[in-house]
Amino acid sequence: MTEVKKTYKHYVDGKFVRSESGKVYAIDLKKEKYEIPLTSKKDLRDAVTSSKAGFTKWNSLTMYNKSQILYRLSEMIEGNKESYIELLMDHGFTKQKANKDIDESIKNIVWFAGLADKWEQLAGNLNPVSEEYFNISHQNPIGVVFSLSGSNVSLNELLMSILPSLTVGCSVISYSEE
Repeated sequence: MTEVKKTYKHYVDGKFVRSESGKVYAIDLKKEKYEIPLTSKKDLRDAVTSSKAGFTKWNSLTMYNKSQILYRLSEMIEGNKESYIELLMDHGFTKQKANKDIDESIKNIVWFAGLADKWEQLAGNLNPVSEEYFNISHQNPIGVVFSLSGSNVSLNELLMSILPSLTVGCSVISYSEE
């Protein structure tokens, strides 16, 4: 019987796409073989272009809407918790460690969702001036943020690398070493 390898793709602009080069590198995890696409300059440029468009859409939402989307993400992960646990176990986690990682992920998403519509009050300032007017600092998202994650497959670590940027209104390009 011929072994069929799982081939991963890039997720860009809401679609799974193959690398422009078509090149992959293979890794073995728990007797399973995976092929990970090698990212080319064009692939990265496409991701940045898409992320800039995503930033415009994401930044046009109210902070309340962003927080609701993040809450919904936590609900979706919680609803599919067993699938995530199995996926982490396939990547070397014990059931207990995978369960803890998913619980921490949900807790952190909820925390950032709660912060999304409050961060302006926490980060903004009323600056003292010597005139008859107020000077108020206002925080603006910077745009597209690049997040480089380690080779650890922890869902919580991935989320903690992107949630702060998403919460304040930036869009994120995430890359993992693995």
